[in-house]
Amino acid sequence: MAAVAPSDGWDQAAKGVGTWLERLGVRPEERRLGLVLEILQEARKKRTKGIPAVAAMDVAFGRLEDWAVSIFPESSRERAVAQALVAMAGSMPADRAGQLILCSPCPSEDAELLRQFSHGGGLEIRLSRMTARGIRFGPIETIAQETWHKFGWAPIFQALLIWTVVFFVLLFLLERGRIS
Repeated sequence: MAAVAPSDGWDQAAKGVGTWLERLGVRPEERRLGLVLEILQEARKKRTKGIPAVAAMDVAFGRLEDWAVSIFPESSRERAVAQALVAMAGSMPADRAGQLILCSPCPSEDAELLRQFSHGGGLEIRLSRMTARGIRFGPIETIAQETWHKFGWAPIFQALLIWTVVFFVLLFLLERGRIS
């Protein structure tokens, strides 16, 4: 049996690109996996130095920009991406939009629908090339989790019951005139 070569960071790049495409809404899963493989192959060819995940995300975002510019050629690359994503969210169901993202070439009737829905004004939106990661707070998070899982309501109810009894006993004694 031949030895398996180490991935040198390409596994992490594949996970990052797959997560990014999933959050972008690319559907179905089979198409998303195919795009991940294509993007990784292109990134391996283009990469000379650096981190594989960065090279793969550069290729993925470049493909997204090229796709969006094919729909909105009059816009800058970043603005075209924002216009395309907003127009898709507002003009078609998520399943259809997921099939359309990174579809090359974009079908003309869908591209025309997106152009009609697009609004040229508004705020500038900048999209990130980074994939989302969970935030780890270190020991503070560990202490908070342990406290939350070990915390019980019984001591609070016991204290509440005791102080309620003390209150009524003091009220009773005050009414009887034994406390002035």
